[in-house]
Amino acid sequence: MSNDLPLNEQLDLVRRTVAQTLAGKIEWKETGEAGTYRSVRPNAVAVLDRIGTGMHARVRLRFSPPGQSAFDTIITQVLTEGEPFREEQDLDGQLELLYARVDARSDRHRTSASLFLDDDD
Repeated sequence: MSNDLPLNEQLDLVRRTVAQTLAGKIEWKETGEAGTYRSVRPNAVAVLDRIGTGMHARVRLRFSPPGQSAFDTIITQVLTEGEPFREEQDLDGQLELLYARVDARSDRHRTSASLFLDDDD
């Protein structure tokens, strides 16, 4: 769980996930649940989503072994009410960057017309 991992390790995991996503090494697919994305690799599964609503919405990144529904690593934006520490700001920013990149590629942001015409290859 995220509480078990030191903040610097959480930040490292998120930065590496962002880098691999931007490099095209991680492919995210919609799960059918609005705003939730999943990436499956042979050794683990990652789920990226937003929890809460409005100003209280936070990005969450979870990892589990393949074929299991229990997550052994959960990283969530900190969003403390007080002035956050630099590492917390970095973690929140990296999670937001990852979610924004994955969400921008989602087909749900495209019109039915453009999706229809994509099949004309």
